[in-house]
Amino acid sequence: MLRALTAVGLVGVGLGLGVPAEAAKIVFSGQGSVDASQGALVRNAAASNGSPFRFTFTLDTTALTFLEGGDQDAFYDLPVTDFSATIGNYAFTLSGAPGFEPLLSISRSFTFFGQPFSEPVLVTTFNFASARSTGSSLETPFATGAGAFGALAINAFFRAENGESGLGLDELKDPRNADRLSFSYTTLDPNTRQRGTILGAYSGSFSTSAVPEPATWAMMLVGLGMVGGAVRYRRRTTTTTYA
Repeated sequence: MLRALTAVGLVGVGLGLGVPAEAAKIVFSGQGSVDASQGALVRNAAASNGSPFRFTFTLDTTALTFLEGGDQDAFYDLPVTDFSATIGNYAFTLSGAPGFEPLLSISRSFTFFGQPFSEPVLVTTFNFASARSTGSSLETPFATGAGAFGALAINAFFRAENGESGLGLDELKDPRNADRLSFSYTTLDPNTRQRGTILGAYSGSFSTSAVPEPATWAMMLVGLGMVGGAVRYRRRTTTTTYA
């Protein structure tokens, strides 16, 4: 499973949002740039420092399904559509292999935010695994052999008072309110077992397109009928003026 990749550094993307009570499709989009790289693999020119990073995808909040979790983290199945992500000249292609489906994780952690002491945070992470490469230099930002795969991560860190934040979907927040937004891409060469990671920061936002429930549709139709009736009634009404 993709959540197993997070244990070896192939973590996914994290992003916060406000999930509405009604059924809704949410479009996530953001952009940033590459800041650094880590690992033994040699990075190619497709994603050098300063290269742009862009992403967008759509999810239906009603389709998120809880998979497993504990006291410190929770994992959710993440069906997405209209996915697109690029790092410089590299275009990230989603894996279609079973066990590598997109995954949302919500976890409690600690970070420093540049201070000498750590603070409790809630981290939301959207995880995406890539399709295995065939050996082309444009299929991964690193020099690898055929069969290499990777994972993309966009993370949002929110300060959590006393570390009491929950791990439910109601904890997803607007990324514009996050205290830190970052992304990472990691690939693993299946032949050498060497790893390469790209790190960067981004700014992101989301737009919501609510899908009315059946009862809401009925109320809307009744309302439109009443408006239409009022308009017809006014057209039939005549006004008599006395001199």
